[in-house]
Amino acid sequence: MIWIIAKKDFLLNLISARFIIGFMLCLVVIPFTLVVGVDRYKDQVRVHQVYEKEAENAQKEIRVYSHVRPEIIAAPEPLSIFSRGIKGKPFNVKCQLFIVPYVFLLSLENITDLEVIMLHKT
Repeated sequence: MIWIIAKKDFLLNLISARFIIGFMLCLVVIPFTLVVGVDRYKDQVRVHQVYEKEAENAQKEIRVYSHVRPEIIAAPEPLSIFSRGIKGKPFNVKCQLFIVPYVFLLSLENITDLEVIMLHKT
C-alpha cells in the first residue's frame, strides 16, 4: 500500500511544472559550466607547461651547486573542470636550500627549545 502512494507521489512530482523547469535549467547550465571549466583547465595546463620550461631552463644554466634553487610547480587538477576548489591558479614555489622560510619561523613561536632542536636534526 505504501509503495502505491509513494509511486503516485513520485510520478506527480515528475510531471509538475516546477520539476520540468528546474530540469531544463540544469540541462542548459551544466554544459556551459563544463565548457568554461575545460577551457580554464586548458589555460592552467598551458601556464603549467610554461612554468616547467622556465624552471628547467633555469636549472640547466646553473654551473655551481650552491646556486641550485629547486622550484616546486603544482600541476593543475583534472577535476577542476567541475569546480575550482581552493586552488584557483597554478602556482610555483622557489625553495632555497638550507634556509628556513619566514612563514615557518612564525609558526615556531610556541615551540620549546627541545622541539626546535628535534626539528633541526631531522
